[in-house]
Amino acid sequence: MTLASIAAVLAIPHQANAQQSAEETAALSLFEKGKAAFKAGNFEEALPLFEHAQTVVDNVHTQYYLGRAFAAVNQCTKALPFLAQVDGQLPDSVEGFRLADESRCLKAAATESLAQGDCRVAMPMLEKLSGRLEGEDETWRAEKANHCATRATDFPTDTATRKAAYGLYEAAVRLVNKGDTAAAEGLFTKTLALADEPVVRRRLAQVQLTTGGCLPALKTLEGIPAGARTDADTDLREACGTYAPGAGISGPALSSVVALVTSGLAARREGRLAEAQHAFDQAAKAGKAPALEALAIDLLYELKRCKQFAVRIAEASQPVQLALTDIGQRMKDCGVDPTVLGVATGNLNSNVLPPTPMTTTQIVSLSLMGTGIGCLGVAGLMQLDANTHYDDANSEVEFANGPEASDLQAVDALNLSYDLEDRGDESMEKAQLFVGLGATFIVAGVTMLFWPEGGEAAEDSGETAASLQPWLSSDTVGLAGTF
Repeated sequence: MTLASIAAVLAIPHQANAQQSAEETAALSLFEKGKAAFKAGNFEEALPLFEHAQTVVDNVHTQYYLGRAFAAVNQCTKALPFLAQVDGQLPDSVEGFRLADESRCLKAAATESLAQGDCRVAMPMLEKLSGRLEGEDETWRAEKANHCATRATDFPTDTATRKAAYGLYEAAVRLVNKGDTAAAEGLFTKTLALADEPVVRRRLAQVQLTTGGCLPALKTLEGIPAGARTDADTDLREACGTYAPGAGISGPALSSVVALVTSGLAARREGRLAEAQHAFDQAAKAGKAPALEALAIDLLYELKRCKQFAVRIAEASQPVQLALTDIGQRMKDCGVDPTVLGVATGNLNSNVLPPTPMTTTQIVSLSLMGTGIGCLGVAGLMQLDANTHYDDANSEVEFANGPEASDLQAVDALNLSYDLEDRGDESMEKAQLFVGLGATFIVAGVTMLFWPEGGEAAEDSGETAASLQPWLSSDTVGLAGTF
């Protein structure tokens, strides 16, 4: 292959121009340098030169050398597309080199796929190698092709039962593609009964998200052996567990939210944080799940979008804030003053737990104690009233016995003192009554507050639970109960 022929090919797109552009001239120079490096065996040096030339002018010659250079450095995954692209477009003088490199890469790629148990990928390569190999290599190819003949499917079809199962499986896949998930679920279930394969369970779980929600999908995934589980399985379990959409999200909407979450989890795992954050944001809006919104906000911190991170915290509801990771410390790391952004610092403490609702027993016991304290307060007032009446009665007696009082005034004063003493006695009796009631209510409340387990244990064991209640009669104040 001569430099003139390369130049001619490079010039084809611009035959109308009398002269080559500066870019085309540069591409030709790069190609020439790459070719020289390739022939000298400096493949690593040649690759970037060919790639640069290819970006300027796409032609069969740069494709050919790119394929061969990638093959030379054992990057067969990149080499094969280029080598296949120029098949039939090269002179016979170089076709043999292309064919040899392609065959070597096909065998290497097929070997790698077979090592992973993936006959679906390996089988087309083994078939393409037919007639190219000789001796032990051909024997190897024939054996592997025979092995994959019944395995180049989503799951092996090496028995009559498995073949029947695969027929049902393919029919179910077609129904999914048509949108008939209900019928597809039935066929996948029948397939699973004949061939319990991970791929069938995954397909069935995806359908069940639409037809039945997360619970049946998770139950189906549980049947996949631990050693056969993939990252995608883990992502789906997490999407339906930790980041489960809110109540009321079902059917296609649920499936859509779960798909967003799983794509976000995969992107986060692979380091594509911006893509993950966007997916979680969309899922949070559609799925109404605080944990998802919190995850989207957390990723803003990981992306160093500090101001947006702080503003989103300020706008978040309490459940979302509680699900966030160490808000206060992360705000400090960002160097952001929460007050400047209008963030309520009181809401930035992720360690604050939501209030626990009181039980009925606690409410009743606290009410009893409160009533008891109120009764003691009333008793104190009654005692004060009684003392006042007694003091007034004593004053009237002193006046009646004094020299200033006439006989009539003395009689009136004594009668009034008797009335005041009676009122004092009445207030004193009321005070004693309220003291008794107060003590009773307080004791009952404390007993109920600190002795709930006894009743619960008794209920569990079928025994009679302790029951306490205030007892009040005309002459008795106390606690009555059964034990």
